[in-house]
Amino acid sequence: TITNTKKAPNATLSIAKTSVVISDGISTANPKAIPGAIVRYTITVQNTGGLAVDASTIVLQDPLPAGFTFDASTPVTFANGPNPSGLNAFNASTMVTYSSQPGGGAPFTAPLGTGYNPAIRGIRVAPTGTMAAAGTSGPTSFSVSFVGRLN
Repeated sequence: TITNTKKAPNATLSIAKTSVVISDGISTANPKAIPGAIVRYTITVQNTGGLAVDASTIVLQDPLPAGFTFDASTPVTFANGPNPSGLNAFNASTMVTYSSQPGGGAPFTAPLGTGYNPAIRGIRVAPTGTMAAAGTSGPTSFSVSFVGRLN
């Protein structure tokens, strides 16, 4: 006898990190990832599962790529996807912290500073609230973006 018992639904998160070259100081039509180029990184999180994520448990830690200098004068931004995440309103001053450690890990206690700050080696984003489950119109999602310069 074989019994196929469906498991209870879970929250199922997927994450993707993309980059876009904003400018390179040479070409306005087709900027390249060359030294001095300004790049925007975006981290997108989706919940494709049938349950919400436990309240205030999402934490994104991102070591910054070698050869990248964080732009402390451009705020980290948050955007809901087509099916909103349901998370609380984003506050970069309380939900984003920074690391100056080699490898960009803990502790996340480094001061942000101003302008292009080579001391920032990693960021930690901890949104609050409950991320909603996927629905009939698809997964819920949000994105976090930040800017910097290629060395």
